[in-house]
Amino acid sequence: MSTTHAAETETPSRHLGPILRLEGVRKSFGDNLVLDGNELGMVPVVLREAPLGTYLGWNVTAEGFHAGKICNYAGGMIPFAKTKAEREANHDPRPSLEERYGSHEGYVAKVKEAAAKIVGQGFLLQRDADRLVSEAEKSNVLIDRAASR
Repeated sequence: MSTTHAAETETPSRHLGPILRLEGVRKSFGDNLVLDGNELGMVPVVLREAPLGTYLGWNVTAEGFHAGKICNYAGGMIPFAKTKAEREANHDPRPSLEERYGSHEGYVAKVKEAAAKIVGQGFLLQRDADRLVSEAEKSNVLIDRAASR
């Protein structure tokens, strides 16, 4: 299995904290991670089945006494590149949103599929699944802003 590692590259402002740059995916001996570095947990969730990035159970403290140190009680996220070209330019080994879903409709279909599966397993109420699908439909995932104007 693999795990995703990130490194701090710069701090745009003291309020935003450091920007993380993906260093790569390294071999891990645990079997609780998928290729993207997302953990396979106990309760399935739609964000794991139709991810938009690598979700972390930690983050880097932006300022104060613990600035630059790991914060274990506030998670973070490293978003996937939108296109294959962007992914390759950033040397990101994780497939881009475009490679994963193809289009906005493909992303919504994956969310619908994941939500239905998790409802079927008894971990998600149908009304919550409907809300997640509605949010995916309204999202701007793989929507070209210039084309939609």
